[in-house]
Amino acid sequence: MITIARQRYPLLLHLSNHEEEIIVDSLVILLICSVIVQFLTERVKQVINSAYRSEYTPLLAAAFGIIIAFVVKAGLFTAFGIAVEPVWIDYLITGIAFSGGATLFNELIKLISELRPSNNE
Repeated sequence: MITIARQRYPLLLHLSNHEEEIIVDSLVILLICSVIVQFLTERVKQVINSAYRSEYTPLLAAAFGIIIAFVVKAGLFTAFGIAVEPVWIDYLITGIAFSGGATLFNELIKLISELRPSNNE
């Protein structure tokens, strides 16, 4: 995967193995936390009145993402070596990224389920 990325993005040629590990680890954390946010959002969404679901779902996902980022002290800027002061801003932005990742993850699942052939055919 890194080899393909290096062919497409020449700037990646200058990364050390340690920097590559940091990037991969950060992306894995983003994916895992996004899946957790998606799971929690879907569970809470089931108890919300259907008339308000579409309005509150993004806010709910953002809230879960921000809470998770603060609890686990996950800061993507810090992971990439970018100093952010105060650190809570890093957690806030990372939490919002977690919620965006949850939306992306949900869309990918919908796309895969739509592409899967049905048993009736």
